[in-house]
Amino acid sequence: MEKHSTVLPETPIGAVMLYGGDCSNVSTIARLARNGWMPCDGSLIQVNEYPELFAAIGISHGGEMEGGVITRFNLPNLEGRFVRGVNEGAIDPLTQKTVDPDVDARMAANKLGNQADSVGSLQYSATGRPTSAPFVTDIQGAHSHSAIHLTGDNHKALDGLSFYQAKNTDNTSNLNKAGLHRHTISEGGDPETRPASLCLYYIIRFI
Repeated sequence: MEKHSTVLPETPIGAVMLYGGDCSNVSTIARLARNGWMPCDGSLIQVNEYPELFAAIGISHGGEMEGGVITRFNLPNLEGRFVRGVNEGAIDPLTQKTVDPDVDARMAANKLGNQADSVGSLQYSATGRPTSAPFVTDIQGAHSHSAIHLTGDNHKALDGLSFYQAKNTDNTSNLNKAGLHRHTISEGGDPETRPASLCLYYIIRFI
């Protein structure tokens, strides 16, 4: 039986889906276009060339004006990005707070694009405080650290305990004890917080 590739009629223009092919390949892009799809790469395209897609997504993802008229609009840019559902005022029943806590800080992906609690708004990487297993540091009892005396001419180190200055010696001095305390986490971690992920392309229907 011969198989035909076609766009499902119930797939609305502006629909976004995942695609397992290689959209860096020109022939793949051409084949997708023949079937009414293009990559979600943030491209700025002409309104008069894609009127139906513009009617569907407008300038949610950004656009440009000439003479007070929108002439070009951006496709969604999902390269290297995860997708999050629009909050739409949703409240977490457990915390009674907005499900997306930073919804008001979401920005436009491009000029003229949507911000805040709207489709197309963008938020960059963030790390939340853990709820079930908070970050902790080890607890150290009262202790002191040693300060090595400097040994060059006119180099001095303050003892901190008996407050004398040591010069030209190889000895060390103990500093005052700090008592029981914790240390804050100031460094470390990975470049982003993410689940295990697999790279695919997002494509959008334009006809």
